Amino acid sequence: MIKKEKIRIDKIGDHCTGCGACSVICHKNAIKMLPNNQGFLKPHIIEEKCISCGKCSAICPAQNKVKRTGRISFHTYAIYQLDSKYTKKSSSGGVFYSLAKYMIENLHGVVFGAIYTKDHLVEIAKAETMKEVFPMMGSKYVYSNTKKTYQEVKEELEKKRFVLYSGLPCQIAGLYNYLGKEYENLITIEILCHGAPSQELFSKYLKYLEEYYKKPIQEIRQRDSSEKWNLFITKRIRIIFKDKQELVLSEDFDPYMSLYIREISYNTSCYHCKYTNLERNADITIGDYGGLGLKDKFSREIKDGISLVLTNTEKGEKLIHKLSNIYIEKREIEEALLFNTCLTKPTTCPKRREEFQIDYENMTYQELFQKYFEKDIKYKLRAYGKKVIIKVIGYKRLGKIMYQNKITKRKQK
Repeated sequence: MIKKEKIRIDKIGDHCTGCGACSVICHKNAIKMLPNNQGFLKPHIIEEKCISCGKCSAICPAQNKVKRTGRISFHTYAIYQLDSKYTKKSSSGGVFYSLAKYMIENLHGVVFGAIYTKDHLVEIAKAETMKEVFPMMGSKYVYSNTKKTYQEVKEELEKKRFVLYSGLPCQIAGLYNYLGKEYENLITIEILCHGAPSQELFSKYLKYLEEYYKKPIQEIRQRDSSEKWNLFITKRIRIIFKDKQELVLSEDFDPYMSLYIREISYNTSCYHCKYTNLERNADITIGDYGGLGLKDKFSREIKDGISLVLTNTEKGEKLIHKLSNIYIEKREIEEALLFNTCLTKPTTCPKRREEFQIDYENMTYQELFQKYFEKDIKYKLRAYGKKVIIKVIGYKRLGKIMYQNKITKRKQK
C-alpha cells in the first residue's frame, strides 16, 4: 500500500543520494532535482503541483529497501579485454566494453552509462551503437545525473528490448525501486564506489584550471591509462586544452582528485552508504582489482588494467561467460575484500570534511582550491613523500608490505 506522504528531504536527511527516482515517478512534475548548499542534487518539491499521492516516498531507496529475486552466492573474477586497444580506453580491464558489445551486437539491445556532455556535465545516457558506447568508457569521478533514464529504461523494457544499465549502487537501487518488478530482459551493472563528489564541484574545478592555465579545456580524462597498471590503481588525469596542449597529473597533484582521494568532497550519504556490503543489488558488480595477486599468484602479466567482477545473480553469471575475446580467471573473494573496503563498509568521514563543507559554502572556488591544494603544505609534503616511497620501494614490494599489515591487523581482531 502506497503511503500518502510526499517525499521530505528533512525526513530522509543525510541518506538521500540524489538518484532522482522520486523526480521521475512524479507524473505531476512536482519534484525537481536541484543542487543543495553543498552542490549535490536533492529533490525540491513544487508545492502548488504536488497532490501528495505518496509515490515518491514509496519508491525512495533511502527509505525503502530494494526487493530483488534471483540472487545467488556471488562469484569473483579477474577479467580483462584481450584487445588492448579497448583496455586502454577503459579504466580497468575493459569488461564494460565487452558487456555493452554483447548487448548491442548479440541481443540487439540498448546500453545506459555515464558520459561527459560537451559542457563537461556527467550524465547517464542511452546508446544503441558501439560508437555511442565509447564515451561511456572510462571512470568519471563525479556523481552522474540520471536525468529521465529510469523512465527510458522502462519504455525499452516494455517494448521487450534487452537493456544494460550501468550506474552507482545507489542509482541501481533507485532504478529497481522505480521499476517495481523484475524484468528478465534487464541486466544491471553497478560500479564499485566509495564516494562521489558533486557535479557543481567538478564544474568549479574545470573553471579553476581554465583560469590557472589561461586556456579553455576541450577534454578531460580522469583515468588516463597511458602508463602500466599498478597494484594501487594510481589515477592519472589527462587534460586536453583546445589548443591541443596536454597536461597529465597524478591523483596527488591534481586539485580535484586530491580532494577525492582524501575523501572529503563526497556526498554526506556516502559516509553511511547502505550499499557497501556483499548483498549487491545489481546483476554484476565491476571495479578495479586493486591488490590482485598479493594473496594468490595471478597467472598473467597485467599491462593495461584488469577488472574485479562479481556476479550476483544467475543472469549476471550466465552473461559473463558468453563474452568473447576476454581473459577470465576465478578468484577468492577474500583477496578482493582486502583492497576494496567498499565491499564491507562505508568510507569513514574524515576530520576535515565538515571544515571543507563550511568553506565550500562560504569561499569562492579560487579560495577553496588554494586552501585545500595550492597552499596546503602538509598535504603537499605527504604527497611528495608518497611519491618518493613508491619510487624507492616500488609498487609490488610496497603492496606486499601493505598486504602483510592488513593480514596482521585482521588476525589481531
